[in-house]
Amino acid sequence: MRVAVSTLSITASKGGIKTYLLGLLRGLRSIDSRNEYTLLCTDENAGLFEPIADRTSNFKLEVQLSRLSSAPVRILYEETFLVSKLRSLKVDCLLIPSNVALLRETSVPQVVVLQAPLALRSLQSRSSLTGLRNRLRTLYFNTTVPLSVKRARWTVAVSEYVAALLREQCPAARDRIVAVPEGVDFEEFHRATSLARREGPGYVLFVSTLFPYKGADALLRAYACLRAGRSINPDIRLRIAGRDPDSRQIPALKALAAELGVGSLVDFLGPVPHQQIAALYAGARVFVFPSSLETFGLPPLEAMSCGVPVVASTQASVPEIVGDAGLLADPRQPAELASAIERACVDEGLRRQLIERGFQRAKRFSWEATASRFVDLFGRLEKPELMPAGGEPL
Repeated sequence: MRVAVSTLSITASKGGIKTYLLGLLRGLRSIDSRNEYTLLCTDENAGLFEPIADRTSNFKLEVQLSRLSSAPVRILYEETFLVSKLRSLKVDCLLIPSNVALLRETSVPQVVVLQAPLALRSLQSRSSLTGLRNRLRTLYFNTTVPLSVKRARWTVAVSEYVAALLREQCPAARDRIVAVPEGVDFEEFHRATSLARREGPGYVLFVSTLFPYKGADALLRAYACLRAGRSINPDIRLRIAGRDPDSRQIPALKALAAELGVGSLVDFLGPVPHQQIAALYAGARVFVFPSSLETFGLPPLEAMSCGVPVVASTQASVPEIVGDAGLLADPRQPAELASAIERACVDEGLRRQLIERGFQRAKRFSWEATASRFVDLFGRLEKPELMPAGGEPL
């Protein structure tokens, strides 16, 4: 089978979706030598994918356009030129990792991955994101996602939580909605446990783009509770790493930290380069992930791979990902979150249990396992008798 993969929405600055697609492609390269993959790139992002295409004969790059500098330009290109391009490439399937299918009619079956929280109508009201741009994004997703699910032969949700929400939102396509979890580069992160030894008592760590729903403010409140109770080593600082999506989040969080009396104890690291992130995890005493609106949640698995105990949210998909390998707490309850962090910091027996469970949990989420599920979905497209009812193109 000849599979085209759209990378047109990927840029070097994109976080989650770039990590997802690169991990998936590496997994496919590792396990699948039968299918042929054409990566549809721009000349701006082709460098991200050249290492994948260079190492195997069944992956190749196809540069589409010199510049797709904005989402409207990209969408217009996809709905016009790309639909025609697929015919000339003679591909059997199009994989789109970025939530929205081609809406113009095409004979090429589409497999669409849905992972963005705002793409789900049932989550938008909880996002805490305001402003004209986000209202336009909400309108866009509310219009295009139901149409995409109808267009796609398969809609891949990155967790069972997302799959259930999608089936509720698009019941007519429920049999063509499948849950395929993301993967984690376990070996890459695990090596950091021996290369970066912890010095001193470590620190409480948060890593994620600083969208309001990620819960950095909840962590600040919990950390203030810990310091007020003097229940952890006073040298254990809080480190918050992640991109500020609108240049307003870090100033607001710094102001909150000062208000809570912990401003001098919190380090705001900003975005951390990928090659440094494993060492940052490995040096932590505990990793905290208090997100209230997660469709998957990769950072807890990365921290587990580095041998760091995890405290995570009870909300959305997070419990599904963490399982019994971490402590769960309601991020809306600062005292509850603080108590879980304290236990993960000071109870040595519990720490050993969480570290070992974390290793085993993270190993289950391999990119090869994720890729294998996609290969199975591609194979079903070749065999109509394996497709569920309603899987015909619209």
